[in-house]
Amino acid sequence: MSVAQRAVPVLALMLALHPKAYAPIFGGYPGLHSLIQESEIIAAVTVLERLPEWDIGGSNRYKIEFTKVLKGSAPQKQTIVWLRNLEITPAGGGAWPSGSGPIHYFGPTERFGDFRLGYRYVLFLVKSERGDNSSYENVNCEGSSFSISPLRDLASLKVESLPETLILLFREYVDFKRTELKEIEQELNAFIHEAGK
Repeated sequence: MSVAQRAVPVLALMLALHPKAYAPIFGGYPGLHSLIQESEIIAAVTVLERLPEWDIGGSNRYKIEFTKVLKGSAPQKQTIVWLRNLEITPAGGGAWPSGSGPIHYFGPTERFGDFRLGYRYVLFLVKSERGDNSSYENVNCEGSSFSISPLRDLASLKVESLPETLILLFREYVDFKRTELKEIEQELNAFIHEAGK
């Protein structure tokens, strides 16, 4: 039996058990300016809790706290949102080895999996139309969320140009991860070369 033949009954069962399931369709990265335009709220948030509800499209419900709103206004400090982590894939897949796309060897990580509790993210949000008590969901396209460096003091962040501020926050996170990777590489070097002296 082929994978497609096995998938059809599973999908039918999932849809029957979860009638409000949303299709796992999403858009590619539209570009920063389009993403800003599509968003009703752009905010730095902290993920407080993952709620048990999920949908077939890969979204989960979370309780979040708005730390700093960059666009729009949040009616409450804390709210319930549907979030889906969609990383940006390079156009044509050319940046990945042999053009095959990202390779996942292990289980979900912070980049490819759920949103981690206690961590901060920039979210591009629109009003939720799901008919439950969730207020927002992230824009349904790649790039609609990214992590914030734990070293960033959001209280001192000045927002003069929204695109430049978002680029700054993403760059700071990349720099933080680069530094973290260098430290891990130093640990590996010590592990290999200093053991057994």
